[in-house]
Amino acid sequence: MRATLLRAGLEVMSRKGVAATTIDDVIRQANVARGSFYKYFGGVPELASAIGVAVAQEMILALEDEMDRIPDPAARLATGLTGVFSMARRHPLLARFLVRSGWPVDDFGGLFPEKIGSAITQGIAEGRFVDMPLHVAMALVGGIAMGCMHAIAEGVAHEAAASAVGVVLRGLGVDSAQAARISAASDGPLEWKTGPLLDSLVAAGP
Repeated sequence: MRATLLRAGLEVMSRKGVAATTIDDVIRQANVARGSFYKYFGGVPELASAIGVAVAQEMILALEDEMDRIPDPAARLATGLTGVFSMARRHPLLARFLVRSGWPVDDFGGLFPEKIGSAITQGIAEGRFVDMPLHVAMALVGGIAMGCMHAIAEGVAHEAAASAVGVVLRGLGVDSAQAARISAASDGPLEWKTGPLLDSLVAAGP
């Protein structure tokens, strides 16, 4: 039941936005009683936060094997971002949800800050990236990722994604030539697996 509500909430919020979504919208989409909603969530904001965590987890798990085999933190970070943007292009509802929910934000937690944060921490420790507080680096990555998601949701897809990865790397201190090479190399075929929420977006269509 919780998974059903998450899927229904994601589909509704992707269309209407988080602020405009009501409990009635969600239970109608899920075809469940109001009492079933309150058994798991106190309201729409709590549901939206739970969806954000679940989506972030699925997106990172989908790319975990691909990322974990890359020793260079800059290349690993680029591959993760490219994979996220690729998923958003494949699933327009996902891009719209991420934009309308304000993702990524701190309370989404989980594997996103863990995986991205570990690549940044390693890069700083190895001198690959300039020394800066982790929260500043995460804000840099998250802000550019969010801007790119806006572009993808508006239909400006591949060009924005390719540029965004290079901008992130340069912002972290990678020189322009290397950033361009790493960004281009990350834009190849990726092996990733979807989870139940991403699968539901495929079924829901554009």
